[in-house]
Amino acid sequence: YSFHVNKAFLDIVYQDYYTCYENIIKNLDLDFIVVEADAGAMASSDQKTHEFQVIADNGEDAVIACKETGYAANVEKAKTKRAKLDFLKTAELKEIATPNKKTIEEVCNFLKKPQHQSLKSLVYSAIYGEKEVHYLILLLGDDSLNEVKLKAHLKCDHLNPTKDAVLEKLKLPVGYIGPVGVDISVIYDEAINLDASYIVGAGKVDKHYEGFTPRRDSKNYKIVDLRLAREGDLDQTGKYPIELKRGIEVGHIFQLGDKYTKSMKATVLDKNGKAITPLMGCYGIGVTRTLQAAIEQNHDENGIIWPKEIAPYHIYFGLIAKKDETKQAAEKLFNDLLNAGFEVLFDDRNQGPGPMFKDADLIGLPIRVVLGERDFEATGEIEIAIRKSGEKKKIKLTNVVKEIQNMWSSLT
Repeated sequence: YSFHVNKAFLDIVYQDYYTCYENIIKNLDLDFIVVEADAGAMASSDQKTHEFQVIADNGEDAVIACKETGYAANVEKAKTKRAKLDFLKTAELKEIATPNKKTIEEVCNFLKKPQHQSLKSLVYSAIYGEKEVHYLILLLGDDSLNEVKLKAHLKCDHLNPTKDAVLEKLKLPVGYIGPVGVDISVIYDEAINLDASYIVGAGKVDKHYEGFTPRRDSKNYKIVDLRLAREGDLDQTGKYPIELKRGIEVGHIFQLGDKYTKSMKATVLDKNGKAITPLMGCYGIGVTRTLQAAIEQNHDENGIIWPKEIAPYHIYFGLIAKKDETKQAAEKLFNDLLNAGFEVLFDDRNQGPGPMFKDADLIGLPIRVVLGERDFEATGEIEIAIRKSGEKKKIKLTNVVKEIQNMWSSLT
């Protein structure tokens, strides 16, 4: 945590941590992006917060990025635009029968219309203390609601989809809800063209409207960015495509502002001796998560390929020998490597090359050294292999330490 007398100092330290975390992940040679994130319950939505996401196909977070502009954000925070869509021109509002057709897919297939020419109606209940307020949210039919954005806009304590029993009291039939004649607040997603016409629920079972035009047929509505960013979107300028990736969050930094210091009545004296409420920053990096993410990006069918900066040992040293003089030569090499500053895992189990090589690949230390008695007696050479590239060399015993030093300095 950090504490500051003003926003300018908070920004300086926040950037220092940002750069520090970036450098840590760069030093591990990991593919990552830093994305804008939602502060959630930690801070108000106007405060800076960033996530450090290591790219991984099975990552728990969805993130979007635009190569051309450098914009990147967690999908919960991301602001994007739909690619150009073909909307219907304004038409007469007309009630039509849609028997047993409740979902967007069912209705649009029945009417032979693309889903973006319909509007999805969702009802949410926002809790403010002991007060509950209901809202009708409208999105293009093939879009999804970003609940994080909605909660941030409403500034409510809690947000939930409205229960069916409450919808029944509000006379909003599930599957046929629409914006015509409703008595609750209406919010349109900003991707909706208010002057186009759409298919919407008619507020009656088995009925929908065609030709609904929001600007003409709605009153007292708001327009807010509420949709969940997705593959195929464009950046906020509408010029460049975005990419959807999955990531593992290994670090997160927040500007907390005065949310906690104010609630705890914490004050400090400024340079004039006046009591002020300091601003806070919060910074966290996941040590075990970073290790897991590194393995996720660095492995093959045989096991782990550790980045040199975080490998549990630098060298796997396998000994396959029966004679005492060979074992003594191996012990000397082991100590020479230790004295040269290397961390060495010495495998003297003497299990045979097959099992030992398999274990060495599975563990995945950057460099593998093997002293096999038969080859050593024949040529005086030792095998050195780089785990990442698979490159192998036969080196005379007297040159092994120097060769490994050269290999180590060239490893990425």
